[in-house]
Amino acid sequence: AAYYGKQSIDTIIDVAGGHGALAALLLILLPSARRAVVVDPAVVGGRDGVRRAWGDFYRGKALTYRTECLRTGLPAELASALAAGSPRTRILVVACHACQHLSDETVDIATEHGVNIAVMPCCQKDRSNGGAWKTLSKRMDIGIGPLMDILSAGKIMSPNCGRMAGVSYQVKMKLIDAKITPQNRLIMGKASILGKGNSEEKGVNLAAHEGLQRAYSRAHRNAKRKGTVWPSWNTNQTRLCVLSGLAGVCAGLVIAKKAI
Repeated sequence: AAYYGKQSIDTIIDVAGGHGALAALLLILLPSARRAVVVDPAVVGGRDGVRRAWGDFYRGKALTYRTECLRTGLPAELASALAAGSPRTRILVVACHACQHLSDETVDIATEHGVNIAVMPCCQKDRSNGGAWKTLSKRMDIGIGPLMDILSAGKIMSPNCGRMAGVSYQVKMKLIDAKITPQNRLIMGKASILGKGNSEEKGVNLAAHEGLQRAYSRAHRNAKRKGTVWPSWNTNQTRLCVLSGLAGVCAGLVIAKKAI
């Protein structure tokens, strides 16, 4: 809640949220949130229990359920929220302990719509051909779960992620106590409208690029040059170089033959 801002979220969509406890907690923790929807194809018991236990704490807010697969239910709910006037940056999609492929699909759909995303994946698997990532995780001794979660975070960090929706993402990973669950890695993507809210990141990238240019100039003794100047050879120099190379090869063959 602190990462996105307590007054910065209007709509919450909880994917594979079961009885809706997480959605209810977020309604309580985010004062600005007015509506939460649980998208889950299964009808899970405990819904009434969530309302009875916590209903008074989110009084005046709506907690609803959509019994549908995320592949159709999540896009439909996002389209509905956007059509109702909710800005992209004020919608939060969450998925707690959704299996690897469900977490991936949740991230893909959320970022295609340019909204905030928070997932805590589980049951991570290497779906690459030949199990390349699993092999790498063993060599790095970090486990396939952490590695796949880092890859998921990296995908959201891509400059192209969310670009079609007019946003870019700031990404953060946090760990909860491993005593609660070993699948304790939370991946959070905060959407910012392109050209707004990401000037600091642009400044960091510009400073890094300028530093690289200075290092390159020092390494190649081009500090006083405006650009890299490549040497140019005329025809005679080129011929001389080729003839010298051929003469060297021939001399080497003759010496080798005499040595035999």
